[in-house]
Amino acid sequence: LFDPDPSDFPGSGPRFGGPAATHRGRDSEVMRLVEAAVSDPPPSDGGRPSAVRCVLLSGAAGSGKSSLVRRAADALSADGGWMTSTVKFRRGADHGSLGLVYSLFDGLVSSAADDAAGFAGDDAGYGLRASDAVSRTLDGESGRILSEALPSLPRLCPALATGGGPRRAGEASTSRLTFLLARLVAAILSSDGRGALLVADDIQWCEGGALA
Repeated sequence: LFDPDPSDFPGSGPRFGGPAATHRGRDSEVMRLVEAAVSDPPPSDGGRPSAVRCVLLSGAAGSGKSSLVRRAADALSADGGWMTSTVKFRRGADHGSLGLVYSLFDGLVSSAADDAAGFAGDDAGYGLRASDAVSRTLDGESGRILSEALPSLPRLCPALATGGGPRRAGEASTSRLTFLLARLVAAILSSDGRGALLVADDIQWCEGGALA
C-alpha cells in the first residue's frame, strides 16, 4: 500500500508508487531482500568463497517489485552505507542493453566520484580512498578502455583517462571488459569494506548478449 503524494494525482488519474509516495507494509519482504544482500553468499562452482550474490525478484506486472527493491536499497544505504545503482530495461525500447549494463556500473563510479569531490560530506574520505584504490588497481590502458564505457571514471581518477594512446573500449573483447569491471568494482568497495547493490529492473527485456 502507498500513501500517495499530491503530485501522484495528474489530470489523467491517480498514479500510485511514485518517488514521493510512502510505502506501507511488506516489511517482511523488504527484510528478506536485505538479509539476502548482507548474508554470506554460497561458494562458487569451484568451491571457493564468493563475494557476489544474485537475487531474482519475480512477480506479476504492477505487483510492486520495483518499489520493494527501492525500499531495500534505501535500507542498505541508510543503515549499512551500501552503494546502489539501478537501471530499467524497457520492452521494445531502442536503448542498447549493453549501454544500460555499463550505466549500472557507472552509477557506482559516479557515487564514489561525488564522495571524492566532497559532495557527500562525511563520505569524502571514502571517495578519496576509492580513487586511490582504483588508481593502484588499473593501469593506463585499462583506465582508458573503461573510461569510454563509464563516463564517470575520469571524474574519480582523472589520470587514468589521459595520455598513453587512444581509448580502445570498442576494440576490447567482452571478456576483457568484464574482467576490468570486476577489478574496478572490487577496488572501489575494498577501500572501505562497503557493499554494493546493482539493480537491473525488468531484466526480461535485456538483450541476451548484454548478459553474457
